[in-house]
Amino acid sequence: MTREREAIESEFQMALPSDTYRKEQLLMSLFNPKVDINSFAWGNLKTLRDNIDDDVLYKRLHEFRKYHYSGHRMTLAIQARLPMSTLESYVIECFTTVPQNNLPADDFSKHSKLCF
Repeated sequence: MTREREAIESEFQMALPSDTYRKEQLLMSLFNPKVDINSFAWGNLKTLRDNIDDDVLYKRLHEFRKYHYSGHRMTLAIQARLPMSTLESYVIECFTTVPQNNLPADDFSKHSKLCF
């Protein structure tokens, strides 16, 4: 988790001076206060280390992965100069172990009127 936190902090520091990302932050601050994105759009070392207990972060990350990391939510594109049967066997070999939770996609329609 320490290595991941440092990678996120590094990305945050690289994006900080970018006008594009600063505009994005400004736009997000204009959202309705009832929408989470109004108060949190970027993670950094402070939000992922100082503001949350390690056990809580670990638990939430694994809950997120269990919910969102599912084959039915993914799309795969593969291209190579190989016969289709070879490509198919590679895909089956490499991706059949991706879990399937078959949960419905998130419904964001309830947030459509909260944005601005």
